[in-house]
Amino acid sequence: MKKLASILIAVIVGMFSQLSFSQSESMKTFFQSWQSNLNNAEIIKIKSNTEEYKFVEQVNNVSFVNLGNEKYEINDDAEWMYQKLLALPNSTKNSILNEIKKIDQEINLSNKKINLPFSIGSLAMATSAFNSKFTDNSYSYGYFALPYFVAISAGLRIDSVYDERLNISKSASAASMYLNDLHESFETWNLAVFAYANSPSKLNQLKENKEISIIELSVFDALLACMMFENANQTHLLQDNIHEYSCDTVLISKKLHLGQISEFLSIPIANLKDENPEIIGNVIYGNLKPYKFRIHQDFSEKLAFSIDSIANYKDTIFFPPVVEKATPKNIGKPVFDYGKDYDKISYTIKSGDNLGSIAQKFNVKISDIQDWNDVYGTKIIAGKTLIIYQKKNSSAPKKIKTTSAPKPIIPRNLVLIDTYEVKKGDSPYSISSNYQGVSPEDIMEWNGIENPSKIQIGQKLKIYGKK
Repeated sequence: MKKLASILIAVIVGMFSQLSFSQSESMKTFFQSWQSNLNNAEIIKIKSNTEEYKFVEQVNNVSFVNLGNEKYEINDDAEWMYQKLLALPNSTKNSILNEIKKIDQEINLSNKKINLPFSIGSLAMATSAFNSKFTDNSYSYGYFALPYFVAISAGLRIDSVYDERLNISKSASAASMYLNDLHESFETWNLAVFAYANSPSKLNQLKENKEISIIELSVFDALLACMMFENANQTHLLQDNIHEYSCDTVLISKKLHLGQISEFLSIPIANLKDENPEIIGNVIYGNLKPYKFRIHQDFSEKLAFSIDSIANYKDTIFFPPVVEKATPKNIGKPVFDYGKDYDKISYTIKSGDNLGSIAQKFNVKISDIQDWNDVYGTKIIAGKTLIIYQKKNSSAPKKIKTTSAPKPIIPRNLVLIDTYEVKKGDSPYSISSNYQGVSPEDIMEWNGIENPSKIQIGQKLKIYGKK
């Protein structure tokens, strides 16, 4: 009898062992990338001060999920990913659930409307693993892996100073609108999520080549797994709020360094950046455009009445003074000289340059280049000269790794229907709106464009359409 029981146990273990390895290779690859993003997420690096939720062993009895009027089976890949989530350390699962709660709270406080048949927290979990610095080759970035052109078209600010894809409520709203547009175009949520993560042009290309049946839906299966994980832990999510968001907004119209605010009000810079994640560096350029700065309500009144004092606080340390010289040739134009410890370099702007790449090249700050050259904003013009001050005996200018520009992709089954000349203010998104059935990604692929922000006025773009 014991022998028979041992055989039965062995058979059952063998069956479960086989099931546990039934996931596809694409899901394995997806999960490795997902786990790497999770390991780099701030929620994992920062230990929670909250009491850890006690997890119980969970069994998945769900065989399908309804998304609106659509019904999706929980396949082997989704089940495998779900089991992987359950196997994470309790501290990690606790951090994940706290982050979902934080996202929901921020969206509720902002009064943003999220019209999706699934949790926006599950979307962030599936796409970026809550890694706010998530990025990929298609210029998607942030919590919700928002593509550049999608964020711009939704009104988010993206430049060398701010990137509102790091703002949870604003990026969540943009992601929701984009997904609904994709669902309207492709009619099902699994294809909409695939297009969201891989670009509509890739999905269109697969459809045109009649390869729709071989689409790998790893990201959608991961979304289903994250939804099951979130649903299985509703008890944790319904507990008292762990993240208390008692913030006020103060309008800042001066150039301030976060270090000035931090020291003046005795608040860690990390706390200030947590409340204002879209600030890329440590400088608020309120002098160029007033900025709505979020800060805990205990400090908001003091900040509002002390902005002038903060601007003068250690200003020569946070914004080192320069010596202004005037000569007959430059009357009215500031010429900066840091003295004998710095080399003055004249750099001619090349086509494709931006302030970020130039700052990286010379190992200086973007804000310094703007100050040295009286540049407001981020627009620079090829052929113009910038003055750079570099400390003597410092490391050599950083060499930027360059890669050859992507080759234009000539689409099959399409013909050239137009050659468009880029005008001021154009973007792949605005140009694509002039042609039915053409997406911004199509224009970029057809013309070998890697960075949508670098198209040039006068550049000619090829547009293709059906025969």
